[in-house]
Parts: sequence; C-alpha cells; structure tokens
Amino acid sequence: MSVPVTRKDADGDYLLVASGPIRKAPYLADWKAFKDHIRKVVKEQPGWTNVCHGTTQGDGQGWCRLKDKEDATAVYNAYSKQVVIHIFATSLRTGYWDLLKCNCNRHFGVGDKGHSAAHSGIDVNAVNQCFGRRGIAPTTQYAMPAQPAQPTYQYVDYYQAQQYPSAPVYSYSMSPTQPVYSQSSGGLPVNVSHGAVITETRGIFIQGLNYTVGNNELSALISGKGLRPQQLSVHRDARGTSKGVATARFSTKAEAEYAVNALNGQPHAGKTLMVRMDTNSTVIGSLEPFVVDGTNKSRC
Repeated sequence: MSVPVTRKDADGDYLLVASGPIRKAPYLADWKAFKDHIRKVVKEQPGWTNVCHGTTQGDGQGWCRLKDKEDATAVYNAYSKQVVIHIFATSLRTGYWDLLKCNCNRHFGVGDKGHSAAHSGIDVNAVNQCFGRRGIAPTTQYAMPAQPAQPTYQYVDYYQAQQYPSAPVYSYSMSPTQPVYSQSSGGLPVNVSHGAVITETRGIFIQGLNYTVGNNELSALISGKGLRPQQLSVHRDARGTSKGVATARFSTKAEAEYAVNALNGQPHAGKTLMVRMDTNSTVIGSLEPFVVDGTNKSRC
C-alpha cells in the first residue's frame, strides 16, 4: 500500500529497503547476491548496495539505491509478496527522503496508511537522519524502530510517522555487520566503520552478446585480444537462458580500459558488441578511520 507523497519535486534517487527471513530470501544474506538479484528486475544499473542483520534473528535487511522510478516500481512488484518492502524517494532540491510505498499492511495487517514502524523496524525519521539532507553527518546506525521518547522532526512537506509508545526497544550490538556511514561529496553513504577503503574500477560490462554465447566463447573472445581476465560471467535468468550481457574483471584498471577499446563496437557471432567500464569497484587498499568533518586528526 502506498503512502501519499505530498511534495512536488520527487525528482531524485530512490532507496529500496527489503527485509525478511534469509531462509525464504537467500539473496538477503550477502550484498553481492542482493545486487545481482536486483539486476534481474531493473533496467538501469543499481547503485550503492549493502546488507545487514534484520530486527529478528535469521532475518536479513538489504539496502539499495535506484536511479529510476520505473525500476523502483518493478522491484516493489517483484519482491512485495516475498519480503517486507519500503521504497523511499528523495528530492534533488531538498535532499530529504519520503516514504513512497511499502507493503507493511500485506505482511502485518496494521499500520498508519499502510506503514508500521513497530513491526517492520523501519522508521521514516531515522532514515532521514542516516541518509537525509546532503551536508549533514548521518547517525551511526540504520533506520531504527520507533522509540517512545523519539521526537517529531519538523521537515517542510515531510510525512510524519505516527508515534508508537508501546513499540518494543531493539538494541543493536556494535558488530562488523552494523556499519557506520558518512557521506561522500555526491551524497552517497560511505562506510567508515573500519576506516575508508580505496577502490578502483577493474571490470567491464559487455552488452549485445549473441544469446548462444557462453563463458567458454566469451573467454576465447577476450583471450584473442591478448587479455587474461581474472573472472568472467555471462548473465543468465532463472531458467538459465542468456540475457545477452556479461561482465569480466581484470587484474588492473589499465587492462580493463584496453579491453573496452579492443572490444567495443566489434562484431561477434552476428551481433555488434557494446562494451564499457563496469560500475562495480575492486578494493585495493584502506585508510585509517577518519572524523566525519573530513579531517584525519586523532580522536581523544
């Protein structure tokens, strides 16, 4: 059931939050599996993705940013029967997140306008504290269930969640699965739990493959250009049919860039290939934890 959006500038990104038991939704056990699962549903490449423990033992909670409203709707329709889904929309003008729709009513049968913070563990105010207005340091936790003493934040044109005085209080241990986030200059969350990580794009994304091409043919194609990928995969749907796209990862960024130049626009098996750098990055180093204000000064 949807929560009405009162603002008129819903022209930003979309945030997906999927919660449910891992035994029924195994893709919630790992962020890579979650992102790959989303790729089967959306048209645009999904953005920042992470998975953590849910509010109940054995549950997983996946977070993913989507660029397109059509993709957000497609994900909601695909997953709403399996897990608890919340879709948030953000405004490029204000930077605030609004709850666009959720299926709390389907799973819990309760909630104000279809949303139940007490049962789902997703509080709209806390989402804005963590991922809200650009330039404001986020809190150290994910969206928390509504607390009895929680204040009501007065945001302009912002939907205020109903307070639940009888809601249970959940305590979260500071474990590696509960990351702390800052924000990059572009507004994306950055995991700073154990310091910042240094990443580099070393993969390529291939489109326009003939549907008969498998991993062996793809490996022969790339090897014919004098390259040896560390990993490659032709993407397939749930029935095992090729989707006509593939990814490959190399040991250096220079090799990946060479592969793009060598393969893009080339004919293969009766089709023309379209090749670009992949959006996924490889971790190549790390930095010590830093203060959110951007300095590297020691903490007392």
